[in-house]
Amino acid sequence: MGRYRLALAACAAALTLAAHAGPTAICNPDPRLNAVILDFPDVTNPLLLDIIRAVQVPASNRPLYDRLRQPTSIKELAGSRTLILYYDPIQDLDEIAQSMRNDVQISSAFTRILRDQFACDDPMMAPRPTPELLKIVEFHHTAQDIYFISALPAEIEWIDGGGAGGGWRRTGQAWFTYATTPGCADPEYNPVYRFFGTPGLGPANTHFYTARPDECGWLRNTQGWSYLTVAFGAKRPLVDIGCPADAPVAVRRLYNNRAAQNRSNHRYTSSDAIYAEMLAKGWLGEGVQFCVKNTALGF
Repeated sequence: MGRYRLALAACAAALTLAAHAGPTAICNPDPRLNAVILDFPDVTNPLLLDIIRAVQVPASNRPLYDRLRQPTSIKELAGSRTLILYYDPIQDLDEIAQSMRNDVQISSAFTRILRDQFACDDPMMAPRPTPELLKIVEFHHTAQDIYFISALPAEIEWIDGGGAGGGWRRTGQAWFTYATTPGCADPEYNPVYRFFGTPGLGPANTHFYTARPDECGWLRNTQGWSYLTVAFGAKRPLVDIGCPADAPVAVRRLYNNRAAQNRSNHRYTSSDAIYAEMLAKGWLGEGVQFCVKNTALGF
């Protein structure tokens, strides 16, 4: 990602002015939330039926559906004057809600257009559960000299069993971290987004991980990388402070600088020795990218 870093800010700014349809300029910082709430004063407004119809059957009014930012479903709350639009969880709700407020026709039909949100600090909420603890395991393919990490137990077992083909071996690097959760949790970790090089367009046979919503959004708006899923949870490093107390282990990222050969690969490490070793081999250091609970060396 080193060669893309300078373009991020300019590209993200341009995307906010781009067409309504398609990926948002940044990714949803909290994919647990995927709804925009619209309150309407006039039940007879014909635009309401147009919106419902456009969401239920996008082909019936594709321009309107795109201006709504392509919701996946819609619900009208019984006994209220509220519509709820649901979206792909990776889409940024703030951007979607603001684009509808900026749309003169759509905004004229509603008294409020708000993104969904949790009230985790509400004292009436149930006690926060401890999220699932995950183990991130690093693999290396000797012949291709590429690295890969996974926190999915089934995927890890599959690779160990040769399902990904011969040549993959555990490096001994591993970490414990928490999953993101469907509700309020303690500790509450941020999503780490997982991408794969788009076949025929992007880097071959490689994955990329970022905890930054802006970097995630930029990647979704390029052709070289395809978004897959939220891979695991982590904390983002704090400016001038570093990793917080509930995620004290800093994980840094390195880039092999082989975009010209279409063989880009990134390695993630919390080891000073490994970081220095990879720099000596010509990899580019990209600094701390996310923070996890602790290391689990020997896996």
